This record gives sequence, structure tokens and C-alpha cells, in this order.
Amino acid sequence: MSIRLARSLVGSSLALVLAAPVLLLPVSEAVAQDGRRGEARGGQPQPDGGGRAGRGGMMDRQGGQPGRGRGGGGGMFGGAGGGMFGGAMRSAWERRDLVILDRELDLDADQEMIIEVLMADYLDGFRAEGERIRDEMQDARPGGQIDDETRERFREMRRDIGQMRERMREAGDDAEVRERISAELQARIDAIREEARAMRPSQEERAESTMEIAGLLSEWDRIRRQLDAAFKAEMSLILSQGQLEKLPEVEIDIRRARLLPSGRLSGESIDLTILARQAGIEQQVDPVLETLWPEYERQLDTALIARDEHVSTMGVTMMDAFRTQDPSLAIEASRTEGRLREAVRDINLRYQEMATALLGESGVDTEVIGTFDGRFREAAFNRIYGPTFAQRSIAAAASLEDISPDVQGMIAGIEAAYAAEIAGLNQLMEIETIQSDAARITDRIERFAARMQGEDRGDETRPDARLRELFEQRQTVDDRFRQQLESLLTPEQVAQLPETRQARAERRQAEQAQRRQDMMERFDRDGDGELSREERRAIGEAMRQERGGRGGRGERGGDGEG
Repeated sequence: MSIRLARSLVGSSLALVLAAPVLLLPVSEAVAQDGRRGEARGGQPQPDGGGRAGRGGMMDRQGGQPGRGRGGGGGMFGGAGGGMFGGAMRSAWERRDLVILDRELDLDADQEMIIEVLMADYLDGFRAEGERIRDEMQDARPGGQIDDETRERFREMRRDIGQMRERMREAGDDAEVRERISAELQARIDAIREEARAMRPSQEERAESTMEIAGLLSEWDRIRRQLDAAFKAEMSLILSQGQLEKLPEVEIDIRRARLLPSGRLSGESIDLTILARQAGIEQQVDPVLETLWPEYERQLDTALIARDEHVSTMGVTMMDAFRTQDPSLAIEASRTEGRLREAVRDINLRYQEMATALLGESGVDTEVIGTFDGRFREAAFNRIYGPTFAQRSIAAAASLEDISPDVQGMIAGIEAAYAAEIAGLNQLMEIETIQSDAARITDRIERFAARMQGEDRGDETRPDARLRELFEQRQTVDDRFRQQLESLLTPEQVAQLPETRQARAERRQAEQAQRRQDMMERFDRDGDGELSREERRAIGEAMRQERGGRGGRGERGGDGEG
């Protein structure tokens, strides 16, 4: 059913029901189906929370604080979570938004049914136009599609390289064998490079392709804005004056739920309005912080819109940089992206400090304030404040059933000493993370440009070089406290603790050797200790059959990042 037809039926819910009974699912069922689809894609189901939402709105239906979860499509034109242009391919409105619209605007039955039809029509149009643009961009790629024979040849070469590297590891300190394998490996890599170079399109072809793709991206930006505006305009026609006055605040909640998970910096994906609820202290802090949230939400929404506007146009900028061979365009765009992401993150950092200060001034218990502050830091800087290897080892040791009270006391002492020693390191790491996070976005583009010009920038120039040093220092502290812990336990008790890095490396090496042995026993039919071309092809065919006939990694997008 078209939007035009839905609008003509605004005044007659009975006609709407008769005309489109299949589309008019109950809102809860619609969201449940959308949630199941999200779960199947690797995301979290989106249950209907029931009742009216407090602050945080739709975020509560996402099962908690958003983070950089894996998911979304992959490849150049991937879905919402992946690809160079993935974010631009995501609709501003989603089917699950029906729940919050119904709940916050208190829709009547007629409105609910009409908006559901409008939403279905909007999403159908969005998908159809998005698929058309993606297909046309795919066709515009220079060189066209790689045929199956060429793809299989590259896969075979990659398998050869992997096996050579495995033989190199097995050679150990045998310099003669390692040198021979190294020469074979280099020859194979050179062969891949030569074949890839022969398939590489000309400069003119690449320029023409990038111009066409940039044009398609600009066309898509115009189309999606038109679709978004049309849906909102059509929906507004059936809302009362009171509902229209509420709509901007509802849009802020929906936008925050959609855009916050796309953060790339530490602290960028945090929603402060739900932290207290997750920590179980909302009754103590909500009355105090209620006055703080409206301005926080408005400032955060403004920053999110600016960030999303820029990121959605990054694809066109990158295409221009490729077409003109001018990396400065991409570098400047990435710097702007970094600044806009910092603006979102800094709002969270600033308002977290304001919230903590306000709680202290209002006489809230210091333990509650500590819980709120700790919850924020663990969510915003999980690599720093999340459980470390030493902490997990100490917790595992403390939970052992067959240790004496004296040993329990010594374990508690180790835990206290460790916490005191890493506190300062953690603070330094937080500062370094804040200072280097955005710079890492630009650094990747700058390094790519440098490689294209034959330059090699060392690791010491990376913006997070100091942060890496601090993490290495903390790992050294972890190893030292782990040794202290093991000195208190029996070998049987130590075996129940989390695996050390060395033990994990040894186990994986043994597993890898066993897999190679199994492969040789299964496919080395002539028993010469090497895999011939025919035997490698048999391995590839067997792997495809075990995956149910799916293609290899080159035929599908990888996982995105959020």
C-alpha cells in the first residue's frame, strides 16, 4: 500500500483495516519479529518493555548500554555496521520505533494502524532504493566482478601461502629449510602481486568509476532525505496538536538510540540517562539528576546530528580523494570526523562530572556515587577498567573451595595490593586514551597515504604509542601478581585459574599442529608429506561442503563495528 493511499484513508480506520489486513500486525508482534531478525544477525533481540518509558526511551529496549558490538553488513557497501558507506545506508526510522511512538505519543488504535502502514511503505521504499544504489555502485567498480575461476585461483594461492608459513614455523631453527621456504613464499606472493597488477584497471577507468560512485552516493543522500521527510510529514498529518508538540522529544530518544551505538571513541557510545538504572541505583540518583538530563539530551542530540551528517557524506569525500589522488581531502575529512566524535564523547565526560558533583552536593551516599562513577568508567573505558587478567585470576582463586582461611586472607591481601598498584596506571591510560582516540582515526588515513607514496612510518609515531606502553606496563604488573598468586596454590588449584598467555599460545600451537596432522592424514594421498595442487583443491572442496556450500571469505562481507 502506498503512502498516498494511506493518507487518503486517514479518516477511515475501517477502510484501512479492510484494505490491508495483512500489514496491520499488532505493534508488539511487529517489534518481536524485528527483534528476532536482529538476534539472527548477531544482535540483541528487541523486546517490548511494556508500560511507559522513563528517561532513556528506546535505549531500554536494547537490553542495556550500547557498545561496539559486532554486527551489520560488511564489505564496501555493507549494512548499518560495516563497509565504507554502511552508515549512509541505514534508515532514520525503523520498525521497532513503532513501540516508542505508540508509547510516548499515546496513539489511538486508528493512528497506530495508519502509522504502521506508513512505516511499512517507507521501509519498503528505503530498501528498494538502497538496493538499487548498492547494485549500481557494485556495477560501477573498476574491473567489474571477479570471475569464479580467478577467485578460486587467488584462494588457492592464499592457501599455499598459509601452508608455507606453517612449514616455516615447523622448521624452527633450521636456517637452511627456513631460507628455502622463505624463497618459495616470496615467489608465491610475487605471483599474486603480478596477477593482481595485470587485473588492475587503468587510471582513466578508476577515475571514471569513482566519479560514478560519488554521483550515486550524492543521489542516495538526496533520496533518503526525501524518504525520511515524506514519512514524517505523512505521520504528522494524523497526529493531534499535543502529540506534535511531544514529537521532537520522541525523535531525540529515537535518534539517540540509533546513533549512539555508532561511536568509535571510548565514551562516545554512552547514554548517561540509563547508567543509574543499569547500576540499580536509580531511586537514589534520579530525583537529583532529573534536572540535568534535558539539557544533556539536547546537547547530545545536536552533536550526534552533526556527526551523522558528516559521516554520511564521508563516502563522497573518499571517492573524490581517490579520483583526484589527493589524500589531503581524506585526511581533512577524517580530522573533522575525529573532532565531531570528540564533541559527542566530551558531552558525556562533562555531564558525568557534573552529575557526580551534583550527587555529592545533594548529600547522596558516597557508595552510591562511587557505583555511578565506576559504572560510567567501566562502560566508557572498558579496556582500562574492565576486569584484568590478574583480577580474574584473583577472583577465581578466591572462589576455590579447597583453600584454607590463611590462604584466603593472603589472596585478599594480593587483591588489595594489586588494586592500589594499578590505580595510577589506569588513570594515566584514561588520560592517554582521551588524548589519542580521535587521532587514531586520522592516523590510519595518513599511514595509508604515506604507503601509497612509498613512505614507511614507524610504530613510534602512532598517536597511541604511549598508551600501548602503559598497557604493556600493566601486563607486567599482572604477570607479577599472577606469580604471587600461584605461589600460594597447588598445581591442581593453579590449573583452575584463567589460562596464561604462554599456556594459551602453547595450547593453540599444539592444536594447530594437530589440525595439520589430521589434514595430511586425510588429504595427502601419495604420502609424500606435501600437498599437491589436486590435494589442495580437494581440501577447498571439502571445506565448502562442510560450510553448506557457502562461498569463502571473498564472497561475503565481514562483520561491522559500533
